[in-house]
Amino acid sequence: MSLETWYQHFPPSSRTDRWLFITTLVLILVGIMMVMSSSTVIGLRVYHDTFYFVKRHIIYVIIGIGPFMAGMAI
Repeated sequence: MSLETWYQHFPPSSRTDRWLFITTLVLILVGIMMVMSSSTVIGLRVYHDTFYFVKRHIIYVIIGIGPFMAGMAI
């Protein structure tokens, strides 16, 4: 079963806006890359872990996915 066929089984009111979902995921990935590229030196100096801020950002992204999915379901 293809993704498009599976997608057609849901009524239009329960479908998510694909472009909104894709754009949000791209912005999340760009944000993770920006945090990774800008905070490695400070993380190493202060916390002795180059990925300290990246780990925190990913945790907050995971926490934020719940309300995001709930908001898309409304």
